[in-house]
Amino acid sequence: MNNLKSMAETHVMSLFHGVAITDMDHQKIDSALIQPMFEQGYSVSYVRANFFLLKTAFSIARRLKHITANPLSEVQFKTFFPETFSVTEAQIKGCRVNTEDLIDILPAIGQQQPPQRLLLMMMLAHGSRIGETRKVLWKNISFIEKRWFIPKEDAKNDVAMSYPLTTEMIELLRSYQAWQRGLGYNSDHLFPLSRWNNQPIHSAKASEWVRGVSKKAWSAHDLRKRARSIWAELGVDYIVCESLLNHARDKLDQAYIHTHMELQKKEALETYHKWLKKGWCTCLAPVSIQNPMLDKPLSRLA
Repeated sequence: MNNLKSMAETHVMSLFHGVAITDMDHQKIDSALIQPMFEQGYSVSYVRANFFLLKTAFSIARRLKHITANPLSEVQFKTFFPETFSVTEAQIKGCRVNTEDLIDILPAIGQQQPPQRLLLMMMLAHGSRIGETRKVLWKNISFIEKRWFIPKEDAKNDVAMSYPLTTEMIELLRSYQAWQRGLGYNSDHLFPLSRWNNQPIHSAKASEWVRGVSKKAWSAHDLRKRARSIWAELGVDYIVCESLLNHARDKLDQAYIHTHMELQKKEALETYHKWLKKGWCTCLAPVSIQNPMLDKPLSRLA
């Protein structure tokens, strides 16, 4: 939250103080914010963050009826660059998964055994951390409320988190639960060490599952980075993206979180999952539909 405050005070508020709302357009933002920040040596990701902070402020102001029209509703960050410039590659420093790579990654994930497939799809579909995902419990998955809850003791930053579950993800989770029950596993872990060990898989095992698909070309964190960049390209507000990553939570206005944030997170993930399905139509299909051969009982779950 301190980062957001610093960006607002250092760049956004000072640059546009006194500018009429009706004068805010693509050209004004480019000349006052985008180009000056690049000339000062700021990274693409930081410039982008400032742009989305400004855009989110206008979006919230319009929603709360503080302004009658949002002049930035149609302005996209990519429009400030030539068509040949890859904004997503430049903004995610060190990310080893390009958007185009997902065309090959999604079917590769789909061919894994159900536990491996679900672990990777949950991370890719929500942008969740591998450590938080491998520990997930069925008691924290609600098919009625359509929500996956991560308690603070399982969260990396000790802040509880919840992800809205889309219809496709619920169907996948239900089919996986039935697959587990068919093997006689009736405990609470989605990713148990084995049928006989009531503990989640170790971090080393989870990383091994990822390497089984990536061949060491990328990591679980690369999936999280790529999900973040795709959300931004789909037009998801900066603060919503940060909330999905469990970053910007501490001091956001609580009324805004409760009345708007959860709905926006749900809409963002629904849009994102539709995008993923365009890349591989069965990526979120139930276990039995995805690959019938994987329904055969296994001696071990891990």
